[in-house]
Amino acid sequence: MAPEKRQPPSTPQITEAALVNEMFKRFEFSARDRESLRDAGMLILPLSGQSINQLKENGMRLREVHVPKPLEKKILESQSRFCEVAMDPHNFLLAKSNDLTLPEQEEMIKALQKQYTEKGMDVEVVKGSIADIAAINFAYFGKTGRYLLGESKYQYREIRTAPIDDKHVSHAVTFCLGDVLQVRNVDKDYFYNRLYVAPLVVPTSRKK
Repeated sequence: MAPEKRQPPSTPQITEAALVNEMFKRFEFSARDRESLRDAGMLILPLSGQSINQLKENGMRLREVHVPKPLEKKILESQSRFCEVAMDPHNFLLAKSNDLTLPEQEEMIKALQKQYTEKGMDVEVVKGSIADIAAINFAYFGKTGRYLLGESKYQYREIRTAPIDDKHVSHAVTFCLGDVLQVRNVDKDYFYNRLYVAPLVVPTSRKK
């Protein structure tokens, strides 16, 4: 009787979701920074690198879109960050950042960065993109059942975001009632009493 042939050990199958989860761990806050941020009242949300169109496919309600026509495709298809983001849901718009030009608002962001650096935290304070703001609005809905930018204190307030391309300096973004996206182009010297900056805190280190 011929001896039974042994089958070689099978290679475990790694799913795409598992790979994404493993990659995402490199873009999370350290345990120490996470605790410090939460103690400061910050909400930590995961941004998955999706575009506004992808967020819509995954359930984000968007009743209307009012954006500059030449940029519409780029705005709807550009992707958010792929990392954790910390933000203050009660003070998402930085106090006293309205009525300031872009350089003046960026100085306020640098001042915030200095505070975190002096605490020894491995984080970066950034001005998000249009896709980042949309993703945060949707991620907040997933946590609370409410759109962050649909809350009354954020109505008719605009957020100055990073530019969508190298032809523009910045954009003013708002989500009226939480689900009507409005975008307009603004230059660096433009200021307005309803145009704020919304600082986002992200991890700087990439764990290996």
